[in-house]
Amino acid sequence: MDPGLCRVRTGVPGRGVPIEYGPRGRIYDLFRRWQRDGTWHRILTRLQALADAVNEWL
Repeated sequence: MDPGLCRVRTGVPGRGVPIEYGPRGRIYDLFRRWQRDGTWHRILTRLQALADAVNEWL
């Protein structure tokens, strides 16, 4: 998930993603696959639900 988040967070092109994340083609493939199959939506929905739950306790 880190390579995809790096891409989303920083907006860097694939060549700017740190080498430890692997080949840039693989990063792009994972990013697009997760975008198409709804993985990003599920992650962000879950994070939003967790943040909302924390705010209820404040």
